[in-house]
Amino acid sequence: MRTHCPTRLWTRMRCWGEDGPLWVLTPKPGRPGAASSSTVQSAAKTAGMNAATPLTVSSDWNGIRLRAFGKGR
Repeated sequence: MRTHCPTRLWTRMRCWGEDGPLWVLTPKPGRPGAASSSTVQSAAKTAGMNAATPLTVSSDWNGIRLRAFGKGR
């Protein structure tokens, strides 16, 4: 999955447009299927996006907001 992440992000951004954010939800570190924030940030950069600092969205999940470069904060 990780090798295709930038391609998938770019595809999603093209489908949804560049105006709004894209949220990536991932299990928290140490849980099965967790992706590190650096992996998500690297994929976002490759896809031409900025990744925000991970936020806790529940006891088991983190969310990372992605936006196209130069599209607000």
